[in-house]
Amino acid sequence: MMAAPIGLFALTSSFWFFQNSIQLFNFNRQWTLIAIVFMMIIPLLLFAIHRPSKSAKPAKPT
Repeated sequence: MMAAPIGLFALTSSFWFFQNSIQLFNFNRQWTLIAIVFMMIIPLLLFAIHRPSKSAKPAKPT
């Protein structure tokens, strides 16, 4: 719900840190591999932490 406003804020405030908008595209190209690693590792890690254990048995209805 807050992704769009935060993304817009990050985009507009990023112009303070760069002299021109061309530097933004060059910066993003360098970090693509790192972003892919985080996009794959974090969901897999969360899945491994939150998956139900194999020894847990489902509750029987009474």
